[in-house]
Amino acid sequence: MSRLRTSPCRALRVVAPLRHLVRLRDRVAAEEGGAPQGGGVHIPWGEIIKQAINSAILAGCSSISCASRSTLLSQGAKRSAAQVDRRRAKARAEAAEKLAAIETRTANWPTEIAGMNEKMTSRPPPRRGA
Repeated sequence: MSRLRTSPCRALRVVAPLRHLVRLRDRVAAEEGGAPQGGGVHIPWGEIIKQAINSAILAGCSSISCASRSTLLSQGAKRSAAQVDRRRAKARAEAAEKLAAIETRTANWPTEIAGMNEKMTSRPPPRRGA
């Protein structure tokens, strides 16, 4: 369906400059006081060929850019996925290190709590009011 939409546009790219050139030639001929040459419409085949070549070059460049763009986008998606994987691996490693540090600290808690309880029981209670 997109081809149907673009083909009239491509045709207009060729026809519009031709129509402009014919009108310009007729206007110049009218200002000079003469009629168009040959009594009919002169078709500038050289301009038509130039426009056709130009259109073909532009269409080719457009298709090349679209193809390279899709390739670049897929490569960019692969790179970003790899970066996300690296970030996840780094975050997991950091989390594992933090967990190991917390586990070593919590492993000593029972002995620390027992030591605190002994200190509290061995101290005499504070004096109140003298």
